[in-house]
Amino acid sequence: ASQGLRFDYAHVQVGNCYPSRNVMFSGRYPHNTGVEGFYQVKPIDYLVMCDLMKAGGYYTAIRGKVNHSTPYQPYAWDD
Repeated sequence: ASQGLRFDYAHVQVGNCYPSRNVMFSGRYPHNTGVEGFYQVKPIDYLVMCDLMKAGGYYTAIRGKVNHSTPYQPYAWDD
């Protein structure tokens, strides 16, 4: 905790983790993507961060808690 950060006045667009990650990956509000809660597959009609990075020539990867929502439709990470 001595090296951590504390945000006294921070907020998120949505409190659930899966929709919140979708906000970070897409840059869009939950009510615009339709991902406002668990168990919602992301629409495929917009680009997300990994799509843009791959288009720029980057190798993309993600690790951690990303595949626990059902039905599961993975983002297009390379690894």
